[in-house]
Formats: sequence, C-alpha cells, structure tokens
Amino acid sequence: MIVGVSLNITNAPTSALVGITYNGTPMNFVGAGNDAGNTRRVEMFQLLNPLNGTFPVVVSVSIPVVQVVGVVAGATTFTGVDQTVPIGTFVSANGAAQANSQLDVPSVVNGMVFDTLATGGDRTAAIPAPQVSQWNADSAVLPVSPPDVRGTGSTRSGAPSVPISETFSGASNWSLGAVSINPTTADISVTTSVVSAVFVGQNTTYNITVTNNGPSPANAVTLTDTLAPAGLTLVSVTPSAGTTCVGTGPINCIFHGNCHRAVGSVCYSGFGRKCNRVDGSD
Repeated sequence: MIVGVSLNITNAPTSALVGITYNGTPMNFVGAGNDAGNTRRVEMFQLLNPLNGTFPVVVSVSIPVVQVVGVVAGATTFTGVDQTVPIGTFVSANGAAQANSQLDVPSVVNGMVFDTLATGGDRTAAIPAPQVSQWNADSAVLPVSPPDVRGTGSTRSGAPSVPISETFSGASNWSLGAVSINPTTADISVTTSVVSAVFVGQNTTYNITVTNNGPSPANAVTLTDTLAPAGLTLVSVTPSAGTTCVGTGPINCIFHGNCHRAVGSVCYSGFGRKCNRVDGSD
C-alpha cells in the first residue's frame, strides 16, 4: 500500500507530515518534495503486505503556525510486488507558474510507476493516458489558493524511463513526486520423479516438487498436472503441508511458501509410453 499526500503550504512553509497509520500500524516514509518557493509539498508513505480489508488511514500533519493548510490524501494498493525490494528511489520535480507538470521516473519492465501531485486548489488537473487516475480531488468544495490544494494520484506501467505529467486549467506552482513499484522476481522450478516401473493393472507413485529459487517470495503458485488422455487413472493425491490440490485430471495444486511436494498414485492400463504433463506458474 502507498499513500500519497498533497499540501498547499503557502501560509505555513515548514508544514510537513508527522506520520501515517493504517489500522493503527505506522507506515514507512518514502519521500517528500517541495516546490522552490515552498508553496506546494508532496509526501509518500508505504506499508508492505498490509492487512486485507477496509481500515482507516490516519494522516497527521504538523502546522507550526496558526494557519490553514490544504491537504489531500489518497491510498492505493498493488499486487505481485517484490517483497524484498518493493519500491525504487523516490524522485520529484517542481515548477512555478506553469500549466503542466513533468517528471521522468526510472522504473522496470513489468513494474508500475505511482505519482502524487500538489498544485493550486483553484486549478483542475487533467491526467493524460496512459496514466491511470487513482484520485483527483480538491481540499475544499469552493477552493481558494491559498490555502487549498489540488491533489492527484496516478499510475502507469513500468519501463526503464517513464514520463509522468498532468495538465492544469491555468498556471500554478506545483510539486510532483513519484516512485517505481518493483514486480516480484520469484524463480519457480518444477521437478518430477517416478518411484518405480509399472506394469499393466498395477499402481505406481510419482513425486512433483515445486521450488522457489528466489530471490523474492512466491505468492499462490499454481501447478497443473495433466495425465495422459488414456492409459492412466488417478488413484490418489497426497499434498505436502501448505498445499491444496483439487481435480482428477487435470490436477490443480496451489502452493504457499518456498518448497512443496505433491505425491500422486496412478493405475496403468494399456501398452506403450504414457505422458504426464506438469505446468507451474506464479
């Protein structure tokens, strides 16, 4: 989970977040950026593998003087994220009295880029494709800048360099922050072995072992075992702890963890060589 926060700090330039919690759990600071004139500020926080469900996100802001500071916050979650190095380096850009924002974000293929914008509350902001808007809101129903802020959050598919931009309804100061979301890099391997030779009408046992060679944890690995269309009859399947197997042909198993095994017993009928196809995916 990533939370992006946009602030209009014109009236209180040293204002900043104290912290963010999700369901009472403190989130980790990712990065922050002000514009050169200290009128706009963005901050990001992240929490790895958050509790699934609908829970409150609490944003705490320190305002050192008696002033009004416009704040917009939004949260979004991602799946298939690397659990060892989930995000890249926070990058930011800013501008004064401009009609659009612009930032190039280093990322990776199969990853995602997430950005948060802060601009004047008296402006609207358009998020161009292929960016996907996650939120686009103002800190007041009838905004005035200062103190109000227009805050947006958007995502875009990853690449070695990803351009991010937003277009405003009029010139305004702005601050933009972004980070790359890294995809999981689990390396799944599947090996099979047969306990013994088998004759017509007899049973044999074969082992299928699924191993994650890392470096990232594997999430809900699915294995499909397809028996030969004729000549093999399933007798039983015995999965290891943490594995669930269903079906009789094909047999579908879901693994949780780094190394698991499914032991199958089949009855052989007919003549010749019989195939047993196994496919695994993360």
